[in-house]
Amino acid sequence: NYESESIKDLMFKPRYDVAILKLSSSAPQEYQPAGLNFDPSLQGHGTTVIAAGYGLIHGPARIAIDQLMKSELKIVEPNFKETQFANIAMDGKTICSGDSGGPAYIKDAQGKHLVAGVASVVDLNCSILGVHTSVPAFKDFILSTIEELRPANNSLHPDLVAQEI
Repeated sequence: NYESESIKDLMFKPRYDVAILKLSSSAPQEYQPAGLNFDPSLQGHGTTVIAAGYGLIHGPARIAIDQLMKSELKIVEPNFKETQFANIAMDGKTICSGDSGGPAYIKDAQGKHLVAGVASVVDLNCSILGVHTSVPAFKDFILSTIEELRPANNSLHPDLVAQEI
């Protein structure tokens, strides 16, 4: 577990599921940075996203396990709301209670996983529809916050510097 004492600074967008954390030290070696998708055209209707989280595995029965789970989802409404996209389950599983804040990845043209969204809203059965807050909708906030939190010596791990693809 990575403890909250390791967070040096936190910037968030009120009323949304987006936050940028600055750690007081390097993350443990088993943590790998993920790239961010800022191109909304990569998140069109029919795009496959991979959602990951530790939420319930069966909504109505409130069944949980202590294991990272993932589901493949299809985007059905890229502009569900101004800052969100909606998706449906491909395998009868979607995001569930407890997955909020977890990533939804897409693959870019080179096959690299990029964070496209953050789990936000689920249906009660956790089997049909999910809604993710869209990373491209917060591009300006993310880039300006990273710049604001950048160390004076300008040294960030190269994978942690958000860049457009």
